[in-house]
Amino acid sequence: NNFRSPKLFLGDSGSLLLGIMVASMGILAAKAAPAAHGPPIGAARLCLPIIVLAVPLIDMLACIIRRLLVGRSVFAADRGHIHRMLLAFGLRPPIVVAILCVATGLCGLIAAYVAYAPRWTEPIALAVVALVAISTYRHFGYLAPTMWLRCRRANRVLARLLATARAARARTSDGLEARTETILTQIRRACRALGIEYLRLQPTVRCDDTELDGTPVLEIGVRPRDCATTRLTTGRDTSGGLLVNLGEGTTWRPASAHAKELLITPLLIELARQLAPTART
Repeated sequence: NNFRSPKLFLGDSGSLLLGIMVASMGILAAKAAPAAHGPPIGAARLCLPIIVLAVPLIDMLACIIRRLLVGRSVFAADRGHIHRMLLAFGLRPPIVVAILCVATGLCGLIAAYVAYAPRWTEPIALAVVALVAISTYRHFGYLAPTMWLRCRRANRVLARLLATARAARARTSDGLEARTETILTQIRRACRALGIEYLRLQPTVRCDDTELDGTPVLEIGVRPRDCATTRLTTGRDTSGGLLVNLGEGTTWRPASAHAKELLITPLLIELARQLAPTART
């Protein structure tokens, strides 16, 4: 049911049931383990639930670390989750679902083996899962300290640029073109601060359930093979929006692209709000 479009969602009863089943596994495995290999009766094997839930736990940990490194709140939503990373590589949603299901199934098989294996296999299994996660996220571009440092420094710069862009949009004395150009100038400065190699902004208009793309208002750099595509709306009016293409010219690293997109999005929303009256007319 969930391969094409989500049709089933866990409620509180479903999620709590799965949670207590996984939590109980660590206790039951201690009683089921052979006496020669297993721990004393009643001692839970806490690594087993961790291995079973490795995919969501690693994704949650990576999101927290990424937001802290960028200088944003850990509760701020972004598009840097693992399924978004896989989609950024050009994989179709059913393939992404299959990959995550296979990864979770492999973690379950590892946990099932460890449950009846000697106790010393637990740290080895955790180390294997950690090494695979590190290798995967390194391919995504997470392990790039210079990129995170640059984003953190640029976060302070973007706060000032955003204040200037909002002030420009609020001024009614300036013409529409002058206000738009001011915001575009701030976006260009933000791209230099973040090291964005390619950015293309294109207004969109929705008419009769059909979304039409207008003339691009800004394009920086040469379009690479892979790009992150986002459609932004003003939040108050869905008739107009902004199509954003953000990419990297050398090596495609989704973590870097989405971190930069997260920081520059407030400026892009200001531009979308500025272009909304033009789109409606």
